[in-house]
Amino acid sequence: MRRKIPFVAASLLALAVAFVTCGGGGKKNSGDATAGKTVFVAGQSNNRAMLWKDGTPQQLSSAPYSVASSVFVSGDDVYVAVWECDNENPFHHPHAYTSVLWKNGVRQVLSTSDDATAASVFVSGSDVYVAGDEDGYAVLWKNGTPQRLGWGWANSVFVYGSDVYVAGSLYDYPDNNGAVLWKNGTPRILSRGDHNRWQPDARSVFVSGSDVYVAGMENERAVLWKNGTLQRLNSNAAAAGFAEANSVYVSGSDVYVAGYEFDDPESDDYINKMRCVFWKNGIRQSLVNAAQGNSVFVKDTVK
Repeated sequence: MRRKIPFVAASLLALAVAFVTCGGGGKKNSGDATAGKTVFVAGQSNNRAMLWKDGTPQQLSSAPYSVASSVFVSGDDVYVAVWECDNENPFHHPHAYTSVLWKNGVRQVLSTSDDATAASVFVSGSDVYVAGDEDGYAVLWKNGTPQRLGWGWANSVFVYGSDVYVAGSLYDYPDNNGAVLWKNGTPRILSRGDHNRWQPDARSVFVSGSDVYVAGMENERAVLWKNGTLQRLNSNAAAAGFAEANSVYVSGSDVYVAGYEFDDPESDDYINKMRCVFWKNGIRQSLVNAAQGNSVFVKDTVK
């Protein structure tokens, strides 16, 4: 079954490797990698969906529990994908999930279902795409209109030219199951699952030229697919532990993958014992424990 747990890694690793700043009052100096840029980060603080703009927080939701999953900036417009829960503990029943898109601070409910989440937002021209799930189905909303992709969930959407890529997972046994990449609505199974292990999951997709990268999990370990070929990412998780790659980002010839790991998935407080990690070209680096930044977008402000 799907785990609706908070994500613990930044969607674009530029935040971790290039845009971490220090100095008085949060001001940017001439040697700062963020000089002339505005940095937006979507995440969660104190169980509330948050958007940080250059470090200044804005709470997006007053629901008992909410997560800002993804942020995308197009021109002067700021889009944030959020899912909300009416129970402060989203793992306990009864509860209802709501998928929401925020545009410039204005809330738009994407689904009237009480079991829907919004995981990723991408803007291409005048079209706004949101990937998520609704009533057990992977869903892609385009300008608010839903398209059901199959029984499962959608985690990430990326538009390249006229092609729309969605990463997620199908749960339709025995044939269509496992980590999946949809291209223009047509699924390609990257790794098949079975009932005896965690469901393989495709968490993030990024397209660079002719190469398609997908980050995710197979057999409880973090993996990266490049054009469908699997690469296992080194993890420090214990043999009985768990590791997952949540996001991939490509800059030039460098491939960054963000994820998390923990040693005991049966522990009641495993979320607080997660380690946020990232890989650059397959080399692992640890960030911080129990960290949660879900998405970052950097906008150039210098013309």
